[in-house]
Amino acid sequence: MKPDTLKEFLEHINILQKEIYNINDVIPLDAKTSIIINDSTYKYNLPGKAPENDAVLMISNERYPDFISNSVSVIKGIVDQLSPKCRSVVLEPVSSGSFKGLSYAIWPKHKPISSGKILKAFQKRVIANDVFRWLKDVAVNTVKNKFTDTEIDVLIRAPLRLLADNPRQSESVRKKAVNALEKLDQKEWRPITTLQHSDFWLGNILIENKRTRNIENPYGFYVIDWGTAFINGGPASDLVQFCISVNASKARALKEFSEYCDIIGGTIEDIEKYMMIGLGNIGLNLDHFPEERFIEKCSKNMLYLQNILENK
Repeated sequence: MKPDTLKEFLEHINILQKEIYNINDVIPLDAKTSIIINDSTYKYNLPGKAPENDAVLMISNERYPDFISNSVSVIKGIVDQLSPKCRSVVLEPVSSGSFKGLSYAIWPKHKPISSGKILKAFQKRVIANDVFRWLKDVAVNTVKNKFTDTEIDVLIRAPLRLLADNPRQSESVRKKAVNALEKLDQKEWRPITTLQHSDFWLGNILIENKRTRNIENPYGFYVIDWGTAFINGGPASDLVQFCISVNASKARALKEFSEYCDIIGGTIEDIEKYMMIGLGNIGLNLDHFPEERFIEKCSKNMLYLQNILENK
């Protein structure tokens, strides 16, 4: 963003927020340290005059001026569907709006997972149990197992058909999608949906800042980047993605899959079909996300799950 435009933005925000920020000390954040990893936003560290007011400012760029406002709207829709306990993990902006034709949001600042090998490994071990617990709590909170015919077509059949009909997908992915559709049509499988984040990995998890601790959050972490979330999404798709992200062992992954399926009323064999729904949802809403990366994601997730479920 041009310096003069940024200055105007900061002066505007300073007035609205009653001058609680040190706007002269604002510095840009690169993709590795940004609060939300996305090429379509400008990101800045926004220091508060008091430590508890430290924040991150995100501004949509000129090509996608409504990106931030759309993301904030998705978050509002998500938290309205969650219990107070579960929604405490969803990081919400302290302020948002539009200025000079661009949407923006100010987010409370928390710590990202370390990029250092040793500290990152330690943080993964510490946080994993709480993340797995939250994913299961969310499943209980959002599971849906009764659908109209129209809902089946939109929520289940459409994402599976997207994968089955795409010649760029691997043969394995396409076959699994076709198989899921056949079982659905033959009523050999009862579909289920739950909340789906869509990009649930360590980079979108922040460790709670103790200075701004939310006593309603019993998990100790926050989840960010909710712009492509679905309230009626693919069950376990986030669970699979998180297992990949933390390199969960086969034994740990199977344990989490089993407990998750017990909660939502499915079987561990259904995990594959659930994940396919989640991937299809992403494919139906790529927007400016490159299709090549989506195809790669599908193949990677399928290979991981096959290795986990093989000879279980």
